[in-house]
Amino acid sequence: MSHIHTSRNTTQRGSALVVALIMLVVLTILGITGMNMASTELVMAGGEQDRARAFSAAEIGVERAVRNLDAVGTAAGATLDVAAEAVEGSAVNASTGDATDTYETNSTYRGSTDLINEFNGTKFEANHYQIRSQGNSARGAERVIVQGVIAINTTYGQKSYGP
Repeated sequence: MSHIHTSRNTTQRGSALVVALIMLVVLTILGITGMNMASTELVMAGGEQDRARAFSAAEIGVERAVRNLDAVGTAAGATLDVAAEAVEGSAVNASTGDATDTYETNSTYRGSTDLINEFNGTKFEANHYQIRSQGNSARGAERVIVQGVIAINTTYGQKSYGP
């Protein structure tokens, strides 16, 4: 009779369990890292959205200030300050009841220049203004736009300087 002798390798007992546990730890670390990256990107995207809304609010302030240049006047050093105004259609902070997007402007008269139309000699006055608009949005986001504006006064003089 012949005996078939099989021997077990006792040094590999439980190695599958150890490898499975190491893989589980690695996958857990990858999962946690992925979640942290996703939440960080979400916060960054929210911050960028707030900055974009603040910039839009500042642009609205510039547009409203341009429409209101007559209120500044043309006296030397004339200025017009508009305190914080809510952006129309802005979301409202539930705890304070205030709009989350606001703008405030400062318009300053900087002087004038006479322009003469060489075609027919008509004289115009160009009034120079500087507008500073600050837009504010949620979580303290703010943007400032400083823009120069020239308003042509067509009713000034209407004198003929041509032939």
